[in-house]
Formats: sequence, C-alpha cells, structure tokens
Amino acid sequence: MATTEKSALEMGEVASPRDRKLWMFYLMWFGQLISGIGSGLTTFAMGVWVYQQTGSAAKFTTIALLGALPGLALMPIAGALVDRWDKRWTMLLSQLASGLTVLAMLLLTVSGRLTITHIYLCVVLLSVTGTFSFLAYYPAITLSVPKHLLGRVSGMTHASQATAQIAAPLLGGLMIAFMGLDTIFLADVLTFIFAIATLLAIQIPKVQRTENAQPSIFREALYGWTYIKERPSLLLLLLYFTTTNFFLTLALVLFAPMILSFSTPQTLGTLNSISGVGVLLGGIAMSAWGGPKDRIRGVLGFGFVVAISLILIGIRPRTLLIAPAIFALYFAIPLVNSCSQALWQCKTAPEVQGRVFSLRRMLATSLAPVSFVIAGWISDHWFEPLLANGGLLSDSVGRMLGVGPGRGMGLIFVLSGTLIIVIQIIAFRVPALRLAESRLPDCISD
Repeated sequence: MATTEKSALEMGEVASPRDRKLWMFYLMWFGQLISGIGSGLTTFAMGVWVYQQTGSAAKFTTIALLGALPGLALMPIAGALVDRWDKRWTMLLSQLASGLTVLAMLLLTVSGRLTITHIYLCVVLLSVTGTFSFLAYYPAITLSVPKHLLGRVSGMTHASQATAQIAAPLLGGLMIAFMGLDTIFLADVLTFIFAIATLLAIQIPKVQRTENAQPSIFREALYGWTYIKERPSLLLLLLYFTTTNFFLTLALVLFAPMILSFSTPQTLGTLNSISGVGVLLGGIAMSAWGGPKDRIRGVLGFGFVVAISLILIGIRPRTLLIAPAIFALYFAIPLVNSCSQALWQCKTAPEVQGRVFSLRRMLATSLAPVSFVIAGWISDHWFEPLLANGGLLSDSVGRMLGVGPGRGMGLIFVLSGTLIIVIQIIAFRVPALRLAESRLPDCISD
C-alpha cells in the first residue's frame, strides 16, 4: 500500500509541471486571441478609412500589400533572430511595439493629424512586429505543449484566427459607424495590454541550443534551408504546399467576381460568412479530435476534400451548390494546415524552428503573388472568352459548366481542383512523402 501511494505521489510530481505548462499555454493562447481580434479591428478600420477618404481601390489594396510584403521579406532574418532570443520576451516586446504603434495612430486621430501616409507606415510596422510575434509563437507552443496534443493545439490556433476573422469585420463595421476610428484604435491598444499581461503571467521553457558557436545572422538565416534540404520528406512536403497553394489561390482570388457575375453582393457576403464559419468549425473539430496519428494522411486526405470542393464551386452557377462546397473547403483547410503544423513541430528541433518555420512559410506562400497577378489576366483574356456565348468551348465544356459571364472563372476553379487532385495522387505515390511520419524521427519528447 505504501508503495502504491509513493508511486502516485511520484506521478503527481511529474504530472504537475506539465499541467502548469498546459494552463500557461491556454492563457497565452487566449491573450493572442484577444489581441488578434483587436488587430483585425484596426486592419479593417484602416482599410475603410482609406477608401472613404480617397475612393481609390488601388490605395485600399495597397494596405494588404504593405501588410504582407515587409514581414514576408524579413522572415529569414527574423527566424534566425527568434531562434537566438527568448520566445516569451520576443512575443512580449513585439506586442509592446505593436501597441505603441497603434497608440501613436490613436493620438494622431484624436489630434486630427492622421494621413494616409501614417496609415501606410503603421501597416508596415505592424507587419514587421507581427512577423516576430508569429515566429516566436509556434516554437513557444512546441515548448509548452505535450507532442500528442500538438494537433489539437493547432486546431485551437486556427479556431482563434477564424474567430478574429469573423468578429473583427462585424465589430469593426459597427464601431466605425457609431464610435469612430479613435475608439477602434483605443480598443486595439487595450487588447495589446491584455496580451502583454498574459505573457507577463506565464513562463515558457527556454530552448537548449546545441550549436557551440553562433555564426553570422545571415548564415543562420540560410540554415533553415539547409535543415529542410537535408530531410527529403520535409522538402517534399514544402513542395506539396507550394504547388497546392498556387492553384488554390489562383481559384479563390476569383471567387468574389465569379459570384457577382450571376448573383448579388448580399449573396457574396453570405457565402463569405459561411466560409468563416467553416474555418471556425474546422479549427474546433481539430482541437477536439487532434487529427490522425499519421498526420501526412490527414494532410493528403483532407487535401482531396479541398480539391473536390473547388470543383463543385466552379461547376455550376448555383448558390445552393456553392454554399455547402465553400463550407466544406474552408472546413478542410484548417484540418490540412493543423496536421501539417503538428508534423513540422514534432519533426523540427525546437532550437531551429524559428529559422525553419520562417523559410517554410515564405516558400509555401511564394507563388501566391503570382496567382494574384495572373488570375485576373487569364480569366479576362483566355477563359471568359472561351465560355462566352459562341466561344470556342461553349458547345463542349459549356454544356457542363454553362456559358456566359463568370463561366470562364468557373472553369479555372474546376481545373485548379483537378490539378490539386493530381498533386494528391502523386504525393500518395512518393514514399518519402507518404511515409514522412515514420521516416522522420521526432525531435521533441512527450
């Protein structure tokens, strides 16, 4: 009996630190959720303000461009720095810098001196600070969460992102109409303060670096590529996501004009809301389930759902068909991404995750700008004329997809989905990718 009590006591002593670390993660996650909603409010409000002041779609889209490019260009260097720095302090100082940036915007708004140049500068600064915070967040998760829970935790992070994507436009629209831009900036500053408070209240285990000497920061930035290249399974997984993201983006950037070609803005808004609910429920499902033990099968299996959904969205201009398809698409995306994220976290040494994850994100999304550039051009000059009334494909493909405005874009959806199916089949037939879970050793313990 005494032996049993001693074992239970020993087990309690072992389990207690793990439980504390897990609760600290939940607190960190909640702080980032609140901060994400605040950041979404600011981004939404700045876009609305710029468009209301100028009436220029080009200046409006410049905000999205400035919000993406600086952080993307900085990622390799930022990843190397994040690997050197303490993860909690990196996130804390990034949140502090972001909060001070928004506070400056608040003061400019209250004093009546806010200009478009100030908005653009704010977006660039938030892109840079957000990159450091993002790159420190995932290694912090790896260090704080048992590896068997990483799939569920990835689902939680996607659910929090979806919550911010849904809540920010809804709250932002009401707040900018009834309270003004200054109130939104104030709310965002308060969310940053809350996030900082949660980070001050927790501890994140420190990384034990295995390198004896620190090379130059530029050589460290390149090490992320060396690490991936030396592991063919990770390299193939990166290639898989790069090509899949290209075709997925090529189609989705045309979703709004395709819907508006046969329906109303209200229908488009409803479908966008359905997609947001899909992301949220997909994240919740992953956080409850945790994903399959063989995460590659989760990536490729749900990748088929993504591909088939794209085909169904484009095949006919029918809202009743598109609505469940767009829901299925956005429900599957967080499942794919969560399985992938958990695998990368398990198979990448914690001390190099900043460098590896920064390069992974940069390369996986590197072809997205190409998709943005060519999607509209090939739609207007090739595909739409092919399926116009009397077009070259109107009597063949047009019998299945229909003819007229928007059907060329529908064909792009169908072709993109078909090519993603081909990618899934090829991936299943490549052993280095299909067996990545078993071929790559885990770099973290449970």
